[in-house]
Amino acid sequence: MKTEFRRNNQITYATRQTLIKRVRDPHNKQAWDEFMDTYTRFIYAIIHSMSIPLHDVNEIHQSVVIKLWKKIPDMDFNRIPSFRAYVAVMVKNEVLQFIRARKRRLERENKAANDASLTYLNSIEIPDIERIAEEEWHIHIANLALKKIEPYFSQNAIQLFRLSMEGASPEEITKKTGIARSSINTIKSRVKSRLRTEINRLQEELQ
Repeated sequence: MKTEFRRNNQITYATRQTLIKRVRDPHNKQAWDEFMDTYTRFIYAIIHSMSIPLHDVNEIHQSVVIKLWKKIPDMDFNRIPSFRAYVAVMVKNEVLQFIRARKRRLERENKAANDASLTYLNSIEIPDIERIAEEEWHIHIANLALKKIEPYFSQNAIQLFRLSMEGASPEEITKKTGIARSSINTIKSRVKSRLRTEINRLQEELQ
């Protein structure tokens, strides 16, 4: 049977600098693309946690990204113990600013107090951002790590791991992947070990 774990499993990195430090260089497009790939879902998740309608989410997300692009080159990271917490607070402030600006515009346009737009703006609640950010970060990092290790395993091995995390029985896993039941625990353990290593690396890289 084809080996499910690919032996060429050594990940090398061009630099030990963290992504945040590399993205401070405005000319480093590769770093910025990696930054966007890394943080976009996290930013969206926090915005969604505030029950912002979908048609406004992209506008807020774009405002956050633009501000980050402007601020990061001059940031004093010695004064920012957690970059993800900094991003979460920035998102919260951007949502509040969005709500205030939209309300002022509606008032200038002499919208009635029971206007549907004002009703929805007044109903938005700002959740416990620190708690939400922490929960979303762990989910985000786990998904990101799994995506990054996928090239080092066969598709069946990754499917096996996903199915096992969803609570599928060994019989279901064997039926869907074709992997012998006797090999399931070994393959699952290999993927889990690499996943844990990648999560730790990302936590250090992105902290």
